[in-house]
Amino acid sequence: MRKPKLFLISSGRLLPFLGLFASLAVWGQQVSGRVTANAQQPVAGALVKVQARGGVQTIVSTTGADGTFSASGIKTDEALVSVEKDGVLLFRAIVSTKSGEPMDISLPQPFHLSGWHPADLAADPAQGVLVVDTGGGVWRIRNDAQGPHRDVLFQIPLGFSISSITAGEGVVFVTTNPATGCTVFRFTIANRSTDRKVLSLSETCSGIAVAGSAIYVAFSQSKEVRRWDNWDSTQPKGFGVNNDAALGSLLFDKQGQRLLVADRDGRLYAMPLAGGKATQLTSGAGWIASLAADSNHILMASGKKIVMIARSDNHGEKDPPALTSLTGGTLAGLAFDSAGNLWYADYSNGTVSGPLIFR
Repeated sequence: MRKPKLFLISSGRLLPFLGLFASLAVWGQQVSGRVTANAQQPVAGALVKVQARGGVQTIVSTTGADGTFSASGIKTDEALVSVEKDGVLLFRAIVSTKSGEPMDISLPQPFHLSGWHPADLAADPAQGVLVVDTGGGVWRIRNDAQGPHRDVLFQIPLGFSISSITAGEGVVFVTTNPATGCTVFRFTIANRSTDRKVLSLSETCSGIAVAGSAIYVAFSQSKEVRRWDNWDSTQPKGFGVNNDAALGSLLFDKQGQRLLVADRDGRLYAMPLAGGKATQLTSGAGWIASLAADSNHILMASGKKIVMIARSDNHGEKDPPALTSLTGGTLAGLAFDSAGNLWYADYSNGTVSGPLIFR
């Protein structure tokens, strides 16, 4: 029997459950289904919302002890379905209902691998979520019907201390600090080739960002960001941040078309891509290990917590429900995937978790 089409917008994490599974049927005016997690265990008390395409009609139902729900009063060929529990958005997808057949919807489990220490995260629309670990392994995380997996991309040789990771068009960059200086590794996806570039023999680098062909690297001791027009450039241009603390994480803010750079005293700055004066956005964030930004928020990984400010006014924000229960260890990386969902790396517990839905 042919199942109706599903267009996935985003998915989230059910806490304390490791996965979510819902079967849904929309029959004209009637909506029914069942929500389960962890090997078909029913999820009771979940709030199910079904909205007609275009937002004209919305019906709401709550799952019973057996995980089932039903409601009436809506008619649509395509519906936006969301599931919440305890204030956390667990699932959201556009469901085509023309066939009238029940539909099974499953969420991936958070990624977890014991004895693995992620050092940083990055995300790219074409390549997905990328991880570099402290041993120099560079991985791509993917989810399918069998759950989360990690695929190895390349291995950085021993003797290079890992600093940060980012992705460009068809390439992955990793900054490292050997015994002296700073070296960047580049991995080209198409032919799976790896090359390296020595950027400094005396200074260490702490962050990297890519905007088009331009490569930006933050240097800790000189407290500046340097730009190379492309991989083959030999003469970088330096941009000073004008502060007293060593620089840390660096991020290309696509929406703002600017650079975001953190220092080791918990301050965050915005810098023009072409260079110029850095503008302080916030302070007091602690040791900022990683940065991420979506259309509304800027996030900073600081110790065991995530500090969040609003893009509109740079004021601190209360964490959304998705961030109220992290995995408890020291955070090493943050990244938003192409669907706008957050992934985070916990160094202490050796985990990469996601996707978490941001409202």
